[in-house]
Order: sequence, then structure tokens, then C-alpha cells
Amino acid sequence: MEKLNRSAYTGQLHPRVAAGLAPLLHLRLRAIEPMEMERRVTKLEKQMATDEVERATGEGNCDVEGRD
Repeated sequence: MEKLNRSAYTGQLHPRVAAGLAPLLHLRLRAIEPMEMERRVTKLEKQMATDEVERATGEGNCDVEGRD
């Protein structure tokens, strides 16, 4: 996308072509955002599950000073 922007600003890409691509690129961005959010939520859920298991089994680092 950055390359397309640069091409449009430098005159390498005709303004009509850039204008025609804009809605398609916007649609693509709107589709990617929810997928990225889902990936991040899944990652956080897995980390929370791992943390819960570590707490339940007494594994992992403790936040209390003097304890390991």
C-alpha cells in the first residue's frame, strides 16, 4: 500500500487508477482488522490459560519478594 501511495504522489500511478483502487484497498483493510483482533484475543486467551495453570500448580515466577 505504501508503494501505491508513493506511486500516486510521484505521478507514476494515474490518479484515476489510484481512485479506483482506494475502495478496494479500504475494503481489504476492513477485512484484515477483525482477523488481526481475533488473532490477538486468541493469543491473550492462551496466555491467560497458561498463567492459570502455572498458578494452580505453583509453577512460574512469583511476584512476592523473597520467593521463587
